[in-house]
This record gives sequence, structure tokens and C-alpha cells, in this order.
Amino acid sequence: MLILFFLTQINFITPKNGDFITDNPTVTVQVTSSVGIKNIVAYLNNELIGNLIPQGNDTYVLNLPLQKLLNQNELKIEATDTLDQTNNQTIIIYH
Repeated sequence: MLILFFLTQINFITPKNGDFITDNPTVTVQVTSSVGIKNIVAYLNNELIGNLIPQGNDTYVLNLPLQKLLNQNELKIEATDTLDQTNNQTIIIYH
């Protein structure tokens, strides 16, 4: 029996873990998968804040809602591939 496992990779471009966020906070991530990407969503402090928008070259962006930022925030990106496998990456950012 052959079992294949395709893992979606998520890399934060901006912000980086531990960064301080000021005006016009934008999340930029690179997401790659050998089987294709179905959906990428962002959570801020465990609250869904939206779908990331593809920009080409495996890069996706989303503007953070400034009014929802606390002094310390958990930002999680969750990507689902075309086989419905999910992976996520979490960082801490400050405001």
C-alpha cells in the first residue's frame, strides 16, 4: 500500500514573528503545494478575519483590520489544498 502525503507550506513574508504593526498593516505570505491551493484564510486572535487574495508567484495578501489589533496578537494563516488537507502557521505580532 502506497500512502502519499502532500504538505502545503506557509511562509510569512510580512509581518515576521515578533514584529510591531503600525498603520496599514498588510499580511503577505508565500503558500506552496504540490497539488494546488484551494483556500487560504487568516485568523487574528482566533477570530476569522478573511480570505487571502492571490497576487501571483504563490504570494497571497490580506489587510489586517487595525481596529481589531490588541497590544499582543496571534496571527494564524490556514491553507487548504485541493485534496482538502489543511496546514497552518502562527506568529505573534504587536501593536
